[in-house]
Amino acid sequence: MAMWYVNLEATQNGNHGNPVSNYTEGKIGLPDQLLGDYIQWKGFVNFTSIVDDVVVALEVNQEAYDAWEDEHGIKPEDELKTAKEAKIQEMSDTCADVIVAGIDYNGSHYSMTVEDQLNMASLLSQIQNGEAVVPYHADGEECRFYQASEFLGLTDAVTYHKLYHESYFNSLRIYINSMSTVEEVNAVEYGVEIPAEYQTEVLQTLIAKMAQA
Repeated sequence: MAMWYVNLEATQNGNHGNPVSNYTEGKIGLPDQLLGDYIQWKGFVNFTSIVDDVVVALEVNQEAYDAWEDEHGIKPEDELKTAKEAKIQEMSDTCADVIVAGIDYNGSHYSMTVEDQLNMASLLSQIQNGEAVVPYHADGEECRFYQASEFLGLTDAVTYHKLYHESYFNSLRIYINSMSTVEEVNAVEYGVEIPAEYQTEVLQTLIAKMAQA
């Protein structure tokens, strides 16, 4: 049986110190099967049974542990802040993934990687400079010539797709920051309906246009 050693006498704040593998004077044996409980309570325990200088049973010294937590532990407001930061980053990553996934347009799918967006911007510039047709292709399809009107329709659709999701994420961030509990924050999923009071003006306008379509 593996054995660890901790201080027999607790310090003034109720702690028995970090477990060590070697015995020195003033230590008491702590069996391996009690180590998990001891660490969980960060050494703030009472030894309820000792046999032959070995701890047989222990329990948390709740008063001492709570006092240490109040001074050193994660405070509720810090936990909420951390949860919000993590959720906002998660939603930002999801938003980026959704944008890159692209759109279906006229029976074909178009991805929107950074390279795709740059290519579209370049071809759009050519059309704006007078080109009547430009070469492009949908996912998994051969490259073909697009009439200017068709390509303009495609770029309008991908621009709307990107704008909507960027606006949605901006509003979602505001909504998350308004929440008062960790449970609320952790329950947020991308696509959740955002109450009107947290929607940006841009998102409200886009939603209204979608409703009229």
